[in-house]
Amino acid sequence: MMRYKPAAALTAALAAALTASLLIGWTEAAQARPADAPAKPVAAPAAPPVRAAADTAVARGMGGDSPAVEIDRALQQMHLTACAGAVEQATNFLFEGQDANFIAQPLGPDADRWPTVFVIESADPAGGHSRFATLMISPNCSGMYEQTIYWPQPCSVIKATVFAKFTGDHMLLKEVSVSDAGPALQVYLTSAGTGCISIKKELFH
Repeated sequence: MMRYKPAAALTAALAAALTASLLIGWTEAAQARPADAPAKPVAAPAAPPVRAAADTAVARGMGGDSPAVEIDRALQQMHLTACAGAVEQATNFLFEGQDANFIAQPLGPDADRWPTVFVIESADPAGGHSRFATLMISPNCSGMYEQTIYWPQPCSVIKATVFAKFTGDHMLLKEVSVSDAGPALQVYLTSAGTGCISIKKELFH
């Protein structure tokens, strides 16, 4: 007569129950997701980055012709056609018929659809120090320029003579005085040793 072993029977029963539970779980998981469904959604490819200004063409006025001719050549090189007239008018004003050199750089691959920046050094008509200007033109032909000039005279003299038509003098903070000749034209003056530095800014369209 065989003796009954309750511990062995209990162990066998638990193993059978665990196996059945696992089989049921696998079956339900297989039924919930079709075999051909991806486990995770596929991520969309990233959009290509916008070209930075460093990737675009840079035109330099170094051909030895007059500044106006060099500007026309640069505009053709960059394919800046829609606002060529506005650029020519602004640069001729800044050149004042003097020797000048420049670097022109569109901020995108198409100069007619992106702003373009011109950095200009030009000679002083009176034979003084060189003048430094930055000109920016937008695709709708509006823009702005800033022209920086060093003057050997004190700022009080420069304000009373060169910029006498500018009014509303006030200090920007401590060292820079501001005056304007309309809502789109301002001049900023600050002392530089015994002389003065002027920064004239004008918006145009």
